[in-house]
Amino acid sequence: MFSLQQSLRRLGVDGSGGIRDAFPVRPTGLRELLRAANLPDPSTADLEPDDPHTFESFEVEDPQGLAYVGGERWVLSSQFTVRGVRIVAADPFGPTRVVHGASRHIDDLLDEAGLPDEFDHIGDLGHAGGVVYAPIRHESHEPPHQIFGLSPDLRVVGRARLADTSGESGCAVHPWNGLLYVPSVTVPGRLEAYDVAGFRDRLARPADWGRPILMPRRPLADLLLRTPGGEPEAQGVQGFAFSVNGRAYVTRSLGDGPWNNFVYAYSVLTGRRFGPGREWDFPGRGDEIEGIVVHPSGVLYLVVADNDNETFDNDDFDLYTFRFRSLPPDQV
Repeated sequence: MFSLQQSLRRLGVDGSGGIRDAFPVRPTGLRELLRAANLPDPSTADLEPDDPHTFESFEVEDPQGLAYVGGERWVLSSQFTVRGVRIVAADPFGPTRVVHGASRHIDDLLDEAGLPDEFDHIGDLGHAGGVVYAPIRHESHEPPHQIFGLSPDLRVVGRARLADTSGESGCAVHPWNGLLYVPSVTVPGRLEAYDVAGFRDRLARPADWGRPILMPRRPLADLLLRTPGGEPEAQGVQGFAFSVNGRAYVTRSLGDGPWNNFVYAYSVLTGRRFGPGREWDFPGRGDEIEGIVVHPSGVLYLVVADNDNETFDNDDFDLYTFRFRSLPPDQV
């Protein structure tokens, strides 16, 4: 086992102010902190396949993201809908079948939450503790936006208003602290933290579902994504996901169509990026990378929007899997 001082040196962190100041996002126990701090660095160059092919594709307007609920159950999001699916896979890297279940339109969700028809876009999803979190954009494209908490069968557990500094492109719950993170619209690279205990409490009281929920900001737990040299990232995020090993996996689509699609890996302990990102040229026309999930198996699931010519049809919601060639699954 490595010592704390050895771990701080490896991470390039000054621990003179204590662990709380050194690591705003950290596991609860010192042993787990030391384990995560000394894992081998992930390299996106190590991801396979090099020539990816979708395992599922269907037409929908403006694909966005996904959330893993458990077992074979997933929830997918597009601009106007959320839908439940079963992804059947003896090997998580090679799903064999996707069974589509019920879907719900954003208008139905707004009605159930008692909100006016002033919101027009669902972002990438997050999930923890039986609640699926969906960021909802105001039609003005300006804050404040909303977070909806949905049950696994897509009923509205509750809703909360995001701060004026928070965006709505995606969200994720960190497994270490249970906080929900959304990207900042004022500081590039900053992921803003919220306490979602109110959603977890409400889940057990179906009679109260649909009502507003208090969701306090937790700025001391914000995560600032940085370059390998420690400078704040200039780019925002398209989708992001956390692993139990203290990594954040981030997708970015750079440009304005056609897009350059990248996956990046970061240390949650330091916020620093592990080397350069990895770019993929997906096979569809006008492909734009979107949401990402780290499956418990260590496989990365990605959404790519194939932005077809809308004169003829809707966009294609394409699903892909990636895995590290040499990094063990329990270290992703």
